Amino acid sequence: MKLLEKYCLKIDYIDGLYTYIISPQFYDRILEDHELLSYLKKSPTELRTFIKQAREAAPEQLYLAFTHHPNRIENYQWSTLHCFKNGEHFYHVFFRSSWLCRECGYLYQAPIIMPMAEADAIYYSGTKDNDPAIPSIFRKINCPNCGKPLQNHLLDLH
Repeated sequence: MKLLEKYCLKIDYIDGLYTYIISPQFYDRILEDHELLSYLKKSPTELRTFIKQAREAAPEQLYLAFTHHPNRIENYQWSTLHCFKNGEHFYHVFFRSSWLCRECGYLYQAPIIMPMAEADAIYYSGTKDNDPAIPSIFRKINCPNCGKPLQNHLLDLH
C-alpha cells in the first residue's frame, strides 16, 4: 500500500494484522491526502480525534495507526487505532480519558490505554492470532476511591 507507506514510522505485523504506524511528523499531511483517505474510507474528522489524543496523551509513545483486515468487506478493511510504543515493541491499544469503577461509581480521570484484545472482542477475528494474549505491560489498576481493581487491564499514561 504505497499511498500509506510513505507516512509510516514503521510497518509491523502485530497480533496477526499488518499495522501501519504513522510518523507524527506526517499527521497534518495525511489529513490533506484525499486520495489516501478515500482509499482507507476515512474522514479527516475521525483522524483528527486520534491525532489529538496521541499528541496530548503521550506524544513519544502513542501513535496514530491503521490496521488492514483483508478478510472484511471493502468498506471495513482498514481500521484506525492507536499503537503504544514500549521499548522497541508496539501494541494495539484503545485510548480513554477516564474509566468508571463498576463497584463504587468513581470516575478515574486520566489518560488510559487498554489492549485492543480486551477493548474489542472481535477486532482480531479472522486473523491467525484470533485471541491474542494481554501484554504484560498492562495491569489491573485499583480504584483510588474503593480500592477494588478496575475491570480491565489498563495502563495509566501519567
